[in-house]
Amino acid sequence: MLNDTICALASASGKAGVSVIRLSGEQATNILKLITFKDLPANRILGLRSIYRPEDKSKDDPLDEALAVCMPGPNSFTGEDVVELHLHGGTAIVSAVLDACLSTKKCRLAEPGEYTRRAFENGRMDLTKAEAVGDLIDAETEAQRQQAIKQYDGAFYEQCQNWKSTLINAMAALDASIDFPDEEDVPSGIDSRAYPLVQDLVESIQQALDNSNAGLAVRDGFKVAIIGPPNAGKSTLMNALAGRDAAIVSDIAGTTRDIVEVRLELAGYIVWLSDTAGLRDTADAIEAEGVKRALARAEESDFRIFLHAKDQTPPDVSTAVNGDLLLTNKSELNVEYQALQSTATELEHRHISLKNDNDVLMVKELLSAIVVDRMSTSGSAPLVSRQRHKHLLLSTLDNLNHAVLAMENDFSSDLIAEDIRLAARDIGKITGEIDSEDILDRIFGEFCIGK
Repeated sequence: MLNDTICALASASGKAGVSVIRLSGEQATNILKLITFKDLPANRILGLRSIYRPEDKSKDDPLDEALAVCMPGPNSFTGEDVVELHLHGGTAIVSAVLDACLSTKKCRLAEPGEYTRRAFENGRMDLTKAEAVGDLIDAETEAQRQQAIKQYDGAFYEQCQNWKSTLINAMAALDASIDFPDEEDVPSGIDSRAYPLVQDLVESIQQALDNSNAGLAVRDGFKVAIIGPPNAGKSTLMNALAGRDAAIVSDIAGTTRDIVEVRLELAGYIVWLSDTAGLRDTADAIEAEGVKRALARAEESDFRIFLHAKDQTPPDVSTAVNGDLLLTNKSELNVEYQALQSTATELEHRHISLKNDNDVLMVKELLSAIVVDRMSTSGSAPLVSRQRHKHLLLSTLDNLNHAVLAMENDFSSDLIAEDIRLAARDIGKITGEIDSEDILDRIFGEFCIGK
């Protein structure tokens, strides 16, 4: 299928001022000739062309007058011959021109993501850049756009290449001591050179993983769970922050039994805010399931807001982490506040009244500041923007830690080298390439082994 010529609408569907149809493959230019009955315009120069059905030899019924451009491979987006047709953006025009291209019997409709897939297969981009194309298209906030464009420009790819180069150096040193133990021109103790290289890698990859939650949250959204006892005001807080009635508010305890989720944009970041069932012991099977789901959502969220009313016993915050927020609602009540029992967890704590608009604004501003702080990263480590990246880096780190432990306990070089090779394989999976020939080139090039 990768040898087929493909065509598809490259711009958004629906009525528009201009729509773009893209063809890619060895028949792209032939198709342009067949639907214009004219020679090709000069490469990379827009040429005015009337578009016809290929069977309309009389040219009595033009489909549209368009601008056509030919971009020969390999210097095109896909690495293949590419033709683009810039049409008037009427839906009938787009449909008719696509039908005309398909009626030549020299192309088929493209599958989802196939243009970018071909760009990757033809070496025009690595996997991280291919993923960034999709992220750029899907970007809804400035933070998402900035992260996607950095990845598209190769920031993460360059870091992966640096990691790969260090791994190759370490493997080359170990392989040299394994394969050429008696060679006079191989320096003694060469396998010991791998140890500091691997240690540096562990530190660098750990830093990237430390920042991974921020990178994932920029792309997928920062998850905030509101938890606490029934009738604390959780649904009221959600509605106030969302600016609409997203959750049912009632004086009846146990009204919220499942997760209610709304999407917010705070300080340029996507935030998913979850209202959860009130935490209490209950004999009601459905409500008990809601409590179970509430606790699970709290655990998997990036941030938790513990909310209780002034006349309620403070909630159990044993599941909280440092930096989570504790809100005591209904501060207008004339009752004595029961202080939270001492805990090792450091929580922000505010007394509020959700009947007071200024208090709601304060909570929103505080939450925005927390989101910005959590999204910021330390140092220059690249942001891991997908679970795929995080999973592979965790596997890489695991293999490198095995290698460090093996070196510290004087294991044989071949066992250590295998851990490092597995780490290199995982890095290669991130970018979509890893070549064992690189290891051989480094051995012969740097250690002067060649006879």
